[in-house]
Amino acid sequence: ISFYPFFEALQSKNEFQQAFDFLHNTINKPIAFVETCHIAENLIVPNLNLAINGSEIEQNLYLETLLENAQERNYEFIVWWAHRDYDALWETFPAELKDIGQLWRDTGLLDEGGNARLSKTTWNTYLGK
Repeated sequence: ISFYPFFEALQSKNEFQQAFDFLHNTINKPIAFVETCHIAENLIVPNLNLAINGSEIEQNLYLETLLENAQERNYEFIVWWAHRDYDALWETFPAELKDIGQLWRDTGLLDEGGNARLSKTTWNTYLGK
């Protein structure tokens, strides 16, 4: 599964859980997330007429909900799209790719400076189980 809840305007633990409930009620095969993440900062891309609110707390709520479901439902694996925000890399993108590249720029478990977000602690906690 490839899932980015911010593209669906999902922002609360209840909304995240509703998405997982839909998944569990629809799929009867093993579940694996080959790519997923959630924004930790507001996403504003004027050229795409896109403005989505995001926060570190909201990102962590999504990750907690994802990992709770993974543990309860025995998901095969989860790949978090970006371990660290890639602002420095994004700056090198050609102009024609900057808007698309910005969509996932602020989704890391670490911010662009390498500082851990709440979600990094959550990730480490679940990994330790």
